Amino acid sequence: DENRNFTNIFFLRKWSFVKNICCNNLEMTLYELVILAKCAQTKATTNLARSVASSIMSAGGNVRDVKVLSDRILPRPRKCNDYNKYLVGRYLQVLFDGNPMVANEALKKAQSSY
Repeated sequence: DENRNFTNIFFLRKWSFVKNICCNNLEMTLYELVILAKCAQTKATTNLARSVASSIMSAGGNVRDVKVLSDRILPRPRKCNDYNKYLVGRYLQVLFDGNPMVANEALKKAQSSY
């Protein structure tokens, strides 16, 4: 199935030096989520980015930017759920504002596409 990606969350970074936005008495901090996905067709990558962004927005966050950073050769082969090994991965960056609950929801959604 081309919509199933292997996703490894490299990091979820909280930018503490950026001024927090206050919305409904909740502090929203800028987060950066970097995802390593299988280098598949563009539709699969778009579906992954769309599902992560929609889960952030449904949890009350604000998506600032979604970028495909690049396709790179991986330092070691990665196995997918179809038991094939892949040598090339696609890096995605998602910048969003939210609270820790929103960040956890984004992580769960990205990991659930594994």
